[in-house]
Amino acid sequence: MLNGSPTGFSHSNRGIRQGDLLSPYLFVILMEFLSISMELSLALGKYATIRRDPHNYVTHLLFADDMLVFSKANKASLKEIKIMLEKMKHYTGLSVIQPKVKFSLVKGVQTRRN
Repeated sequence: MLNGSPTGFSHSNRGIRQGDLLSPYLFVILMEFLSISMELSLALGKYATIRRDPHNYVTHLLFADDMLVFSKANKASLKEIKIMLEKMKHYTGLSVIQPKVKFSLVKGVQTRRN
């Protein structure tokens, strides 16, 4: 509504900038989107995480403005992570900063039980 009468969609030309008061809230919503996407992909079998046993697993950890993803190092799981990040970019317009992305592959880790 503009001056009491309905108008068309207004287009923004600036968007939200770093330091904006809404930024932390939008980040929380975005991380919730990724969390739900990862849990859904895990439930559908498209994504495999590291499991100690069937009921004890971690898919990801969220920190202040970082996300740590745990995944088996197989092609299907890595492809699904890429798809989730592409969906995030498509729906929100936000993307991962490529130079800040780090991969650490660990092979042959033995689990010790006491």
